[in-house]
Amino acid sequence: MAHPNNEVDNTQVFAAKYTGEAANVASLLEKPNTADAAQRLSLDAQISPHEMQGFLKQVRDDYAADRAKNPNLPELICTDDKSGIKVALKKDGASDATTVFERTPEELAKAGDKPIPMTGDLLGLTKDQTKQVLDVQAAEKAAGKGTHYFGDIVASLGFKTPEEINTALDKQDHLKAHQQADDLSKAMPLAKGEGYFQMLKRTHPELTDEAASQVAHTLKKLHHNDNVLKVGDQMAVLDDQGKAKLEDTAYQAIHKKTGSVKAAFKQPLSEIPTH
Repeated sequence: MAHPNNEVDNTQVFAAKYTGEAANVASLLEKPNTADAAQRLSLDAQISPHEMQGFLKQVRDDYAADRAKNPNLPELICTDDKSGIKVALKKDGASDATTVFERTPEELAKAGDKPIPMTGDLLGLTKDQTKQVLDVQAAEKAAGKGTHYFGDIVASLGFKTPEEINTALDKQDHLKAHQQADDLSKAMPLAKGEGYFQMLKRTHPELTDEAASQVAHTLKKLHHNDNVLKVGDQMAVLDDQGKAKLEDTAYQAIHKKTGSVKAAFKQPLSEIPTH
């Protein structure tokens, strides 16, 4: 996290954007009175809906780890689907769960979140073609003998060439990397009474006071020494160079995992490795 000259690398610091705040929320959910947890979730939910998915996953993981140590804690139920987002707690023996926080589909729609296009959409596949590919994957999954990647099935069925598929996958990876860099170049929403330093100590408790002070000074310079900070603001935490570096790193990791299509055009799936 620090360079040889003792400077803190902001890019590495903010790559763990959700960790500290997720642990905070998990701890608040463990208290008998969940009012503080509800208030904090309402603040945190000002991040984009797709970010909220990743944030809540971290909250669930932290809460589950704590519940494993203390089985008396209520069950945490997090819902994130077409019905909206809901965080609820259910005590042992209770017939219903108590809702702590929720956002309706209408509220989520107002956020204007733009999802990354699916591979089929980027390839310009028809609905019928996409269904054929998904049906093959579903049948393979049911058989339990391994499944083929979407792109390999598309090539095998002769819908698109491997070159066309790889171009679409690469574009998708760039879009994912750009979204990730955009998310991580902004801090979690500011809580009431927080300045740069206080926000950092809450969301990045792993930082020493000295390191947090150094990063806070950098952020203040990035914001032209502005001391007027508003509750809910998601301040920029990286300059353009830092954001570009983060995007490139994200792309390399994402693209390595994606890989390339293994199937040749109209090659039988039986000849192509599964995963």
